[in-house]
Amino acid sequence: MPQREVIRLSVSIQHHPARAGLLRRSAHLEPDVVCDPEPNGPRNPWRTYRQCLLLTPPEATHRLVLQDDAIVCDHFLETMQLVLEARPNSMLALFVPGSHRAAALDMYRACERDECFFPFPFHTGSWVPVVALVWPAHTIPPFLEWAALKYPVTKRRADDAIVGSYAREHRTEVLATVPSLVDHPDDVPSLIGNRMNERSRMAVCMVDGDARQRGWR
Repeated sequence: MPQREVIRLSVSIQHHPARAGLLRRSAHLEPDVVCDPEPNGPRNPWRTYRQCLLLTPPEATHRLVLQDDAIVCDHFLETMQLVLEARPNSMLALFVPGSHRAAALDMYRACERDECFFPFPFHTGSWVPVVALVWPAHTIPPFLEWAALKYPVTKRRADDAIVGSYAREHRTEVLATVPSLVDHPDDVPSLIGNRMNERSRMAVCMVDGDARQRGWR
């Protein structure tokens, strides 16, 4: 029998100290909490996202950057083992919002076809959702090298747009799980002033039931 892929997922929380109460949402994952390195500076999600990737442990095969206000599905870590065994070499978006219309439509179609993944259509927009994005560890250094040249930390603050630019420029496939394994309830103020309580900022199709039984393939 072929050996199972060795998966060592490292979970990081992209966090700002002003939102300390949110950490209880993911405490059961025993994550690596990465705080904004300049908490008193201008709000800049990219600054902390970059730090999450920089601090990827050397033994990790994959790094999940999870926003501090996100909520994961039940049996999340066990499900992720199955998901990563099925797609070990892909960047994986565990959350797809209704605000990305092309991706939302693709999610509905993939659900109808009972598919487990679909390629995120980043070419139709300027961003990739980074509420919960998994990176194969070997893909992180080239991304950070590219970003250091193209987007110095002080130049741009939109982490989702920077990741989207990289994916388009390098023709990097980003797969979205079907359905989403992480939701973004949007029940606390955004760091950069995005509107709250819009269903379009929540998962367009969140998993219902035991995600381990999804038959990831």
